[in-house]
Amino acid sequence: MDENKQAVTPAAEETAAPTVTETPAPAPEAPAAPAAQPLSKKAAKTAREAEQRKAEKRTNTLYAIIAVLFVIAGIAAVVWRTNLIQRTVPAVTINGKGYSATEVSYYYHNLYSGFTNQYSYFTSYLGLDTTKALDEQAFTEDAASLLGVEYKEGQTWKDFFLDQTCRQIVTTENAMAQAAAEGFQAPAEAEEQFKSVIESVESNSAASGITVDTYLKSTYGAGMNRSTYEKLLRHMIDYSYYCEAYENGLKYTEEQLEAKYQEDPRFYDNANYSYVFVDGSVLDAEAEGTEPSEEESAAAMEAARVVANDILAAYKSGESLSELADRYDNASYYANDAGTYGGDALTEWVFDPARQAGDADVIESGNYLYVAVFNDRWRDEGKTVNIRHILIQPETGELTADDEGYEAEQEELKAAAHAKAEDIYQEWLAGDKTEGSFAALAMEHSADGNAADGGIYEGVYEGQMVQSFNDWCFDSARKPGDSGIVDTAYGSHIIYFISDGQPRWMVNVEDTLRGVDYSNWVSDMSGDYEVKYNSFGMGFVE
Repeated sequence: MDENKQAVTPAAEETAAPTVTETPAPAPEAPAAPAAQPLSKKAAKTAREAEQRKAEKRTNTLYAIIAVLFVIAGIAAVVWRTNLIQRTVPAVTINGKGYSATEVSYYYHNLYSGFTNQYSYFTSYLGLDTTKALDEQAFTEDAASLLGVEYKEGQTWKDFFLDQTCRQIVTTENAMAQAAAEGFQAPAEAEEQFKSVIESVESNSAASGITVDTYLKSTYGAGMNRSTYEKLLRHMIDYSYYCEAYENGLKYTEEQLEAKYQEDPRFYDNANYSYVFVDGSVLDAEAEGTEPSEEESAAAMEAARVVANDILAAYKSGESLSELADRYDNASYYANDAGTYGGDALTEWVFDPARQAGDADVIESGNYLYVAVFNDRWRDEGKTVNIRHILIQPETGELTADDEGYEAEQEELKAAAHAKAEDIYQEWLAGDKTEGSFAALAMEHSADGNAADGGIYEGVYEGQMVQSFNDWCFDSARKPGDSGIVDTAYGSHIIYFISDGQPRWMVNVEDTLRGVDYSNWVSDMSGDYEVKYNSFGMGFVE
């Protein structure tokens, strides 16, 4: 019933309309109440029927109300079972656009997984315990400083990951909007990567004896299903290929590379130097796991200074630095033929522009000392090469290293991998033998991480790859278009030689410029944004 309408009583409905006269008659006196008279049988029956109709009407109304309640409850149950709320109710609103709990959970879990993989050896150092609830662990100022992010007082690790999740969402959306404006189309390998991930999900869910939807829910929360996952996955894969295309499209002239190099040559030069490391800590205290006193630490450091200065004096007198190190228990000799700048006390001394060949000195850093000798410093003009390769890895055997016949099985698996590499190589040789056709085979067959890029490696420097691979690439007779198969501990490699590359210092400078410019672009893609958390929707973020 509409509450704004006045209810009409049955009496009002049954009263006849009064006769209207031009001059109202005076109001008559109220008649006396009639005496109660017994109802006739007919009148009594009529009254009973009227009451029965009213009771039936009340019952029907009650049933109608109950039916509506059951319908509402049924709809709620269906909505809950299908996790429609998680996929529709906004968990966060960013710049006025809502993102569901399922979407937030997808980004959140991927970001958290990537973070813990990247910093797997440093999580405890950052103050993160992956075995405990994130909302019960404080995100400290030290952690913020180490990660290069803004510190917010009272923030937990869950708050940190949610902040990063929102930033990733904004960055992805803005980048893809730019990609669409540019008419970017993801390459064919993006679809191959998508299929590969879906096949992996299907395989893992089947191995666990559960459906794909159940498998996805176990990772991304109750709101996730296959269709939603595929949509989000495809979006992220396209984003990654656009980012890669943008970064690879950053090109620099030789003048730009030279200018960047001149800003601080230390970062790109090599140096030849040797040194004796002298430990100035309290060795006995470290072995016993006790904390030395200030007096003990000072005494140990003073004793180390005496050792370091004695070594330096003896070296300047003509004795061998390596032989001098052998005389002391707390001293060790090291030689660096092509060292790089690291920003520590030792390399600050080595890469000082005033350094001259033959310079020697004692450098202190904390509880340690270095007796350093400088020999030479130069810009690395070393050759680099550009190649493509297809890696065929041996299959996993059934035996372990302790089992009898393990070595024989491994040899058989390696021989099978080599035979497969030979077949692929012969297939390429039977075709047009171009770089393009080689890249296509790499995308189809290579087990290396760069398969999606056609197996390309650019700017490979001498000593970067394992020995046999390196020797093939840097053979003095090597020329563009050469190809062959090389076996290493990783498997069989079919290699295609593209060309010689830039000098190594140029490659390093270009990598620096590209890294800085790409990082700035990613920051621009996030820009300024406003986030509002929906407490109800956030309750479904798992």
